[in-house]
Amino acid sequence: MNLKKIIKDVFILCLITIICGGLMGYVYQITKKPIEKQAEQTQQEAYKLVMKKATSFKKYEDQKIKKLSKQ
Repeated sequence: MNLKKIIKDVFILCLITIICGGLMGYVYQITKKPIEKQAEQTQQEAYKLVMKKATSFKKYEDQKIKKLSKQ
């Protein structure tokens, strides 16, 4: 094989990889929030199945939980 042909093929493969990586990153950014929203909704529904009298649930950070438990 010719060295120029190998370099050309490597360049084309790198270019395709960069373009595909960029497209995947773009799609990830678009779908990230809807996926998180659906996961949160699924979690809330599971909580409601277990605790039937509850109407909603809040998520507390570890620091806030520690602060509330000391009161």
